[in-house]
Parts: sequence; C-alpha cells; structure tokens
Amino acid sequence: MPFRKLIAPSLLLLATALLGQRGVPSAQTATSRYIYLPIVLGRATATPLGPEGGSAPALAIQPGNPQVIYLGTWGAGVYRSSNGGLTWQAKNNGLDNLYINSLAIDPNNPQVMYAGTYRSGIYKSIDGGESWSPSGTGLNTEAIVYSIAILPSDSSVLYAGTRSPGSSPPWGGGVYKSTDGGATWVQRNTGLGEDWVYSIAVDPNDPQLLYAATHSAGVYRSWNAAATWDGAYAGLSDLSTRTLVIDPAQPSTLYTGTWHGGGVYKSTNNAFLWQPASSGLNGAKIYHLAIDPNNPQILYASTYRQVIYRSTDGGGSWSRAGLDGDFVYRIAVSPADSNLVFGATFGDGLFRSTDGGGAWARSNQGLVASSIAALLLHPTDGDMLYVALYGGGVYQTTDRGATWSERNNGLSDLWVHALAMDPADAQILYAGTDAAGVFKSVDGGLNWSAANGGVPSSLLPMLSSAGAPAPGPAAGLMDEGLFLEEPRRQQPSFAASVSLSVLALAVDPLTPSTLYFGSTDGVYKSLDRAASWAAAGLQGKTVNALAIHPATPGSLFAGVNGDQGSLYLSLNGGLTWMQVSAGLNANTVYAVLFDPQDANRLLAGTADGVFTSNDGGYQWAQWALAGEKVRALAADPTQAGVFYAATDSGTFATTDNGQSWSDINNGLLNPKALSLLLDAANGRLYMGTAATGTYRRAAVAP
Repeated sequence: MPFRKLIAPSLLLLATALLGQRGVPSAQTATSRYIYLPIVLGRATATPLGPEGGSAPALAIQPGNPQVIYLGTWGAGVYRSSNGGLTWQAKNNGLDNLYINSLAIDPNNPQVMYAGTYRSGIYKSIDGGESWSPSGTGLNTEAIVYSIAILPSDSSVLYAGTRSPGSSPPWGGGVYKSTDGGATWVQRNTGLGEDWVYSIAVDPNDPQLLYAATHSAGVYRSWNAAATWDGAYAGLSDLSTRTLVIDPAQPSTLYTGTWHGGGVYKSTNNAFLWQPASSGLNGAKIYHLAIDPNNPQILYASTYRQVIYRSTDGGGSWSRAGLDGDFVYRIAVSPADSNLVFGATFGDGLFRSTDGGGAWARSNQGLVASSIAALLLHPTDGDMLYVALYGGGVYQTTDRGATWSERNNGLSDLWVHALAMDPADAQILYAGTDAAGVFKSVDGGLNWSAANGGVPSSLLPMLSSAGAPAPGPAAGLMDEGLFLEEPRRQQPSFAASVSLSVLALAVDPLTPSTLYFGSTDGVYKSLDRAASWAAAGLQGKTVNALAIHPATPGSLFAGVNGDQGSLYLSLNGGLTWMQVSAGLNANTVYAVLFDPQDANRLLAGTADGVFTSNDGGYQWAQWALAGEKVRALAADPTQAGVFYAATDSGTFATTDNGQSWSDINNGLLNPKALSLLLDAANGRLYMGTAATGTYRRAAVAP
C-alpha cells in the first residue's frame, strides 16, 4: 500500500506541485494535508509473528475432494488447506476486502468459488482461490453478504442473502439473484418480510424452490426461483432465524436455528409447519447448523456462549459435543468421513475433530487471522513477549515471535482486553477480561486464577462455575459484521444489567501492590496486588484507558467515551475525579500517554486523532491524525520527539515531535492496529493488528 505522510503547511505547496498528488484533510493545522510521498520514516519491512489462529466466519469443503478446505477470515482474507485442514496458506490475490463473511464452491466445477464480504459485495475465483475479482454488479455497494447458494442443476444461477448497514429497515439488502455466474445481480424481495437475510437454502431436487432465514420475520419460501416469497413460519415461536439446512436425502425436511432461545425447529413438509426439535439444547441461541452429508440423521449446532451440540436422531435430542468456551461460527462435516468435523471460531481459529465431536484439537498451522488487543514485554528479557489474542486468550513467546505457547490454564474467559505486569516481579501478571473480571498469574502466565474480591458478583456472571455458559461476544452485537469490526472496547458485554468488562489495567510504578482497572463500570482499585478491589469512581462510565503519573502515582487519568466526558483526572488515587476535557471536542479517548521527556506533557489517542496537553492534562489541543481513530500510543524514552500512534489505517510515527507523520505499515497484510509496544533498548517496535496478528519492525530514528 502507499506510504502516507503528514507534512507541515510550509512544505505543502511545494510537495503537491512536485508530486501532483491530491491532499486529504489532516490534523496538523487547519490547512495541512495528508499526501502520498515516496519518502517514509525508515523503509524497514515489518515481520509477521503470529500467533496462529484468529477469527473465521466462513468455512467450505471442496466437493469431490474433501482434502481441500477453505476458510474465510475476518480481516486476513481467504485461506486454503490441501491436506484436510492440517496446514493453511493465504489466497488473497485480487481481494480488495479481506473481511470474508461467506464462501460457496460451485458443485459442478470446484475451481469456481465465491466469497461474500463485509460491505463490498462478492468476489469470484475461477482457479480455486488463486486469484479473485469483484463479481457484484447490481448488489448494494455496501452489501454484507451472509450466505451464497448455487443452484446444483445450473451453476450460472446464484442467490445471496444480504443486508446493508443501517439501524432500521429498509436496509437495501435481502435476497439477490444472479443468472450469469455472479457477474450481475438483481434484488428479489417481493413478499419477503425483511431484507436482512442470514441464510438461503435451495431444494436440491427442485430448482424453483428455495428458503430464506431472516433476522426477525422467520423463514420465507419461494416456489418460483425467488420471483416472489411467502411466509413459511407456521409453528415458529422464535422468528429470529439465523441458519437453514435441508436434508439432502429427503429435501422436504428442513431445520432452522433461532436466536432468542427457541433453539432448533424441524419441518418435514417443505416448511408448511415447524415443530420444536430442541430437547437437550437448554434454551441455547443457535448460530449455525450443519448436517452430516453421509448420514442426515446426524446434525451439529453451534450455540452462542455454550458449546457445540450434536444430534444423532434428526433433531429429536441433542447432547454436548465439545468446544466449551469457544464461539463457533461455522461447522462442516467431511463428505469423505463423518468422523471428521471442523469448527471455525471467533478468535480461536479452526478446530478439528476426528471422532465426530468427541475431542477437538486446534488446526491452525499457517493460519494467522488473530486480533491482538494487548502486548506486554518482559522487562529484562527482550525475547519474551506476551500478547492478548482477543477470543484466544494469552500467548507467550520466548524467542521474539518465532514460536508461541498458549498460556490459558485457569483463564476461563478468553476475551482478554488488557495485560499488565508487576514491575517488581515479572512473574506476576494480570489479565483484564470481557466478562469474568481480572485474572492473576504468579508463575509467568503458566497458571491463572480469578482475582475479583470486592467486585460485585452481579457484574461478573461468567466467573468459572459448573454448568456456566462460556464467555463470548455480546449478544446485542451478533451481526458478525458489527461485533467483529473491532474488539469491544466500549460495549457492555451481556444484558443491560451487566456492565463490567475490564478494558484497561495500570500498576503503580512506585508501589506495585497498588493497581487499577478501568471497565464498563468505571474504575476499581486494589491495594494488595488484586487480592481485593474497591470501586474508585466513575461508576457507570466506560473507562477505555488509564495512565498513572510516573512520579506522582496518586495522579491518574481515565479516558472514557465522548458522551461521558472524554477524560477525567484524579489527584488522590481515585477518591475524587475532575473532568479535564477542555479542547478534546467530546471525543472518545482510547489511550493516554505521558511524554517521557516531560511529565507535564500528555498525549491522548481519540476517535478523531491525537490531542496533546502541555499543562499537565487540563487543556488540550488537536495535534495530529485528525479523522483517524487512535487506539494506542507509544513514545521512545531514549529519543525526544519520537512517538507512535496505532489507528484504523495502520501505525504512524513522528521523529520531529509531531511536525510530520509517516505510516510505517510496510509488510502488513491488514494494517488496522489495536496495540503498540516499543522495546527501545533493542530498537524494536511491536504492532498488534486487528486481524493479522503481531508484527515486529525496527524502531524509527530521527
């Protein structure tokens, strides 16, 4: 991708004249501009480190050759395995959008396949995924494509279940049809109760008959190849239908999975009447259903915040089939071996079972689609690094990322937002989770235990207990396009009455027994290394960031959402707080950083670029990167004026105290950044991305 540099106004006219480039508004001053320049801060290429795993909303097995499997990932594009899912390779040539929601393979020509994206329609490959091209003329320009169905008897006919972004109907989505192999599409919604369609299923014996599962209007059926639709929801008490499957041996039999606790429903008469088929599902929200192509009596259901369930009697009864604690997007059964089952997860990569769901093992070699919410470096061992793989827990490397080890023993919530280390004892680690509070390790991450004494138990429903549902993404954000767009640094996790996710951790540098966490219920403080906690103000506010004054630990800042005040300061360790948001323009604050050269100077990463204060944080002015959502900041303590900012467009750096900024994303597949860590002693910068893992590159120099 091109390198982007923010230059001072005095150079703008000259640079524009020389390069003939058009500017984009920046944050330096009212007149400065982003322009593209051939010069950047250090042409170093970033090295991808992993760890392997991540989020995969789409999964497809090639007809006729079940050794070939495809994964559609959230932000890392399409991956292919040629050995039954044991190893993976990225196949992204031509993909301009790496956020993949759905995959479909032509049953008559497995070299032809389609990828449905988040907000840019459909791509097509005619060479088994080696190359891709847009194939969505006629689709809404920002279509979110949930499902693609290919007519078995005529591969030129396809259907897509879509929606387009919006908070209320009409969204401009619904069902689209193509009769020319995906080249052009026409909307086909006549009679459809809602234009938010999750799943489409075509009768394998009747090309005119198809079904659509909608967000809140139940199942619809068409007898005339989508020319018109009629309601097919008789018997459904839950109209939020998310998934549909047809019995390949008896196509009049269908199953649908529902979202509001209705479980699974079954119809044996082409959806004229549905009956509950949920015995054993315990009111689970159903995300996806898969049917065994070799034995249609066997079905699998992935459920929200629970486990995979399995039925061996056509939905008559269900039993647990593993993957507790993971959120499984897609399930697929190998047509060559019913014992070989795959589960594609959010955050934790792909799992593979060779005994029909009895046992599961990760199968992620080569797959890097991980979201890195936090980075942590050992203070004396520059080769040892910890990362929070959002949805996958904590990983550790002792060789700068060459190899990784999972460090999740005892960590019952894998949705980790924040990491911290005791400055007096590097064996003591803390992890802030999405729904189970704080965890502590005293052996360098080998083992974890919950450390939530004093936190109201009503705010922590996901603490480990027998039979408790596993943690997972927020129920109110279950559109994969929405809740996967970024780790939830502002959203409450579950019902409105539950409001505590730990989003930030800060340890007192002078008194390590004192630490704070910021959450969706304000600030909490511990004086005994997390043995007990007490509320420390700002309850009811979402605290995204904490920063403790390096020389006066009683002074600390809390960055909050823009509509809650942006920034607060406590001068007495959280006893009282004052709002210090002058100049921040009601922007959400994601990061706060003290300048290591001057503790009276602070930087704030916000929803609209970087702001700076020169008076100890009382008054602020916009400084750089206007329009960018800045999620993390870093400063070089050895070189004055060197700063880094992690944004949705990648990582930017300045070596001249903000007069100019350059992106430093060379080598990154998807530069969207969430976290930063500077190892100044060894001249290394680590970047945690939102979709393609961790990268390392050389630190910049003036």
